[in-house]
Amino acid sequence: MGIIDTLTAGFDLVRRRLWMLLLPVALDIALWVAPKLSIFTLLQSLWHTLLAEATATGAATPTMLQTIQEALPDMVQAAKDLDLSLLLPLASPGVPLFPVAPTTAFFGLTKQVIELAGGPSLVALAAGLVLGGLLIGTFYMALIAHAVRDGRVDWPLLLQQVPRYWLRLVGAGLVVLVGLVSFGLPAGMLIGVFGLVSPGLASFLVAILSFLIFWVLLYMVFVPEAIIFSDDGIMKAIWRSAIIMRTSFWPALGLILLSYIISAGLAFVWDLLAATAPGALVALAGSAFVGTGLTAALFIFYRERLRAPMWTPEPRRS
Repeated sequence: MGIIDTLTAGFDLVRRRLWMLLLPVALDIALWVAPKLSIFTLLQSLWHTLLAEATATGAATPTMLQTIQEALPDMVQAAKDLDLSLLLPLASPGVPLFPVAPTTAFFGLTKQVIELAGGPSLVALAAGLVLGGLLIGTFYMALIAHAVRDGRVDWPLLLQQVPRYWLRLVGAGLVVLVGLVSFGLPAGMLIGVFGLVSPGLASFLVAILSFLIFWVLLYMVFVPEAIIFSDDGIMKAIWRSAIIMRTSFWPALGLILLSYIISAGLAFVWDLLAATAPGALVALAGSAFVGTGLTAALFIFYRERLRAPMWTPEPRRS
């Protein structure tokens, strides 16, 4: 099955099961009307403290202070726009969420702002949003996997599987993170040493390190599919994802790039529609349909690669 056929099959699967769009659309609307979780006051206080210490110790030169003063309006605006609740959609793999801009009100509803304090409560909230988003993403990908693999959704079985898949995805994320830190931290320190001798060489090494990290993450693309579709453990899922990428590199890369182009291109359309509340609802539905179709296409691609001879045991000879 080619790339276009895979994408077509993914969109066709969603077209025949439009009820699958209810979850991403409902989450989008919930994030739209939910209070904004702001940490602007916390960042402002932290910024003033750091600037006062730098000025008192002489670490902040007049040139540096002037540069900071020029960039301050943009920094303040970025801090004001920061919404911690966006951690939820960012940590929801497979769920096509489209956060509506704060400038578009939900049919006249004023969006409330909650200023968060620092400390352990903020860390706990951020961790809860990330883990909660991953749980939602796990449920949605399992839903799609059932439809791709079995042609229907076995709800009792799905609810039993989701906690196990969620824990495995958390574990896989930690394994990849620890691996990258274990490799990247010493490499970063070594690059810092080279930077003292040759800044140009250090920049070149940073580019190489970034490329290697991207390459590793590229080979981990099908880890969620291996865990959820094949019920693999953490290490087996990492191994299977790497093997599929190695044996089907160009088709997989083509599917990933084409999916990105479709998503990025349509994002401009959704942004234009989201200028008004009715248009935003259309954008949410369109984004959910396209995103779910692309996720389904990844599962279909994965399923077809599992049917290849290398994954199919040979029949025993009598």
